[in-house]
Amino acid sequence: MKSTRRPGRAHRTWLVVVLAGVVAACSPAGDGDTAAPTAPRGTEMATGSPPGTSATSDVDWAPPPCDRPPTEPPEATAVPGSASDLDVTSFDGTSIRAHWFPHPDATAQDPAGTVLMGPGWSLPGDTDVDAVGLFGAIDIGTLRDAGFNVLTWDPRGFGESGGTAMIDSADVEGRDVQVLLDWVAAQPEVQLDDAGDPRLGMVGGSYGGGIQFVTAARDCRVDALVPVVAWHSLVTSLYKSEAPKTGWGTLLVEAGESGSVDPHARSAMDHATTQGTISEEDVAWLAERGPGELVDDVEVPTLIVQGTVDTLFTLDEGVDNYRILRDDGVPVSMLW
Repeated sequence: MKSTRRPGRAHRTWLVVVLAGVVAACSPAGDGDTAAPTAPRGTEMATGSPPGTSATSDVDWAPPPCDRPPTEPPEATAVPGSASDLDVTSFDGTSIRAHWFPHPDATAQDPAGTVLMGPGWSLPGDTDVDAVGLFGAIDIGTLRDAGFNVLTWDPRGFGESGGTAMIDSADVEGRDVQVLLDWVAAQPEVQLDDAGDPRLGMVGGSYGGGIQFVTAARDCRVDALVPVVAWHSLVTSLYKSEAPKTGWGTLLVEAGESGSVDPHARSAMDHATTQGTISEEDVAWLAERGPGELVDDVEVPTLIVQGTVDTLFTLDEGVDNYRILRDDGVPVSMLW
């Protein structure tokens, strides 16, 4: 079944509704084969609100216009021996390894909507269409079965991508994903809302959740978000009340050593381990990584999925993001 068409951006809540249904159907408590998904405790299902209305407000909502002019597609080179892999040249010349899985029936005459799926910290992008996704929530095969093209990628500094990971910096990883959007918009099987503007949503957990807020804050071409166990601030998640989470921090830094990570990450954790604090310089650096104040610039329907027993990106991190979007009048729901 192909993704439903719409006349313009005013009805893009359809995408978050579809993605919400896919996430719920694939959750451990769901049974997508026998019954429609029901709302777990603590859930406001996005499907409970009519299009154009916030799930948390009675105020009518309309998407802002996307006035971003079309851009030239980036240079991209197919990886020999792979039907899905390509190397895309980012804004600063860094090579980003992407993985493209178009819907089997999508054509230039009958294009499909597209979903970008980001991986967790230190991981490459998913490439197995039959594998269960991060936390069992969503995967390439399920999204394609729902009618979408899927693009995954190895974030900067990890997998086969070049460069150094800056931990979802708006000025680095955010721009990398914008370049990927430029590439997606040029593919013949991709449905467009306007020239250079693909009909597109984003999914992904943890690191792949943070980048969704960052990208949507910078680029109006993103139509809907489903961040899973993302953070609001690395300061409140790793250094709340000036008490460093050295266990988690050490695990994250060591995992990042499989690739190339900005030295501030190691500096912050070394200082936390030996001194019990994090330097002002490193705190300021952490504060600029990921969503943070950028959430105020997100204007698209969002389903936030957070864990109640997560001791790294706690429920409070998701609640902070939820409240900002709710107070800004953005259609938002939260599932935990």
